[in-house]
Amino acid sequence: MCRAIRTWSIAHPGDFALLFGSPVPGYVAPRSTVDPASRTTLTIVRVVADAVADPGYRAPLPAGSGPGLVAAAVADGVASLRAFGTELPEEVLVRTLMAWTTVFGTVSFELFGHFVGSVSDGAAYFDEVVARLAEGLGFVAEFD
Repeated sequence: MCRAIRTWSIAHPGDFALLFGSPVPGYVAPRSTVDPASRTTLTIVRVVADAVADPGYRAPLPAGSGPGLVAAAVADGVASLRAFGTELPEEVLVRTLMAWTTVFGTVSFELFGHFVGSVSDGAAYFDEVVARLAEGLGFVAEFD
């Protein structure tokens, strides 16, 4: 699923920029666009929910380091996911939110040329990022 996001984004950089680039000052998107704009996020959440439902799933432990304020900082995001009917442990929701922003941030860096001098193979790097995000969520990413 993450590869599909990257593939579409590379094929449609202008659309990606319109959807996920700098917002237009003062613009408020019509409510009718919120559900379509949330589809990729909700798909990521569904992938995580499917993994969590697997009997062999082992939930990640809360982070043992850091300031410990992440849950409070993303309470609105967790509430939004819960409003869509997502019933996952809060730690999993927080990590899913982190994964979602990392996937789109990685794609954004690649599309807008911010990997110059640091990443020479965007596809290989992206797969490694996704594999580590999956591990942080308590499951293994499978690549075809």
